[in-house]
Amino acid sequence: MDSARPPSVMLALSGGVALGVYQAGAYAALHAHAHLRPAWLAGCSIGPVNAALIAGNSPTHRVERLHRFWRARGRARCGHPVRCRTGPHPQ
Repeated sequence: MDSARPPSVMLALSGGVALGVYQAGAYAALHAHAHLRPAWLAGCSIGPVNAALIAGNSPTHRVERLHRFWRARGRARCGHPVRCRTGPHPQ
């Protein structure tokens, strides 16, 4: 192993739609530190969706596009990104 070269960061994104939102936040935390930005992405289920949003956008737009995608999913489900809930609404 070449000790002069920094190790590559690899990010594996698992499945489960609820984890997709978490993954977007975890990626944003990595992205904030240039030396932690992943060089390789892998995923299953919802993971490849996030991976495509990361890989398919320039580094300057990745976090914003992930956040936009997940905010839109919340609005599509109930019309409001914060107040989404399951079950009957309280009277």
